[in-house]
Amino acid sequence: MENSYIVRAKHNKEHPYVMISKAMFQDPDLTLKAKGMLGYLLTLPNDWKLHPKQVADTLNVGKDQVYSVLKELISTGYCKKIAIRDDFGKFIEFEYHFSEEPIFKDDPV
Repeated sequence: MENSYIVRAKHNKEHPYVMISKAMFQDPDLTLKAKGMLGYLLTLPNDWKLHPKQVADTLNVGKDQVYSVLKELISTGYCKKIAIRDDFGKFIEFEYHFSEEPIFKDDPV
């Protein structure tokens, strides 16, 4: 018998899968909560916009916990938070961009 300690799910049309870099899951600078939430977010479509309340409800956590993880992901470079303003400079919303690598680490907030 093969020495397999991990049982994998089927990967087919009925059981779709996503490919994510292992690097973020092995990054010692990320907490387990950040790895989990980022992993979840990276399974979503590329054009999906983050709404903290929706993520909190989906992951069954509080909004404060979502904001805390977002702060961690921003500080470690896995997330960039952008303030969107109208033509007159009035704030509209925050937009969040995510990466499976810490590419935003040196970007100004």
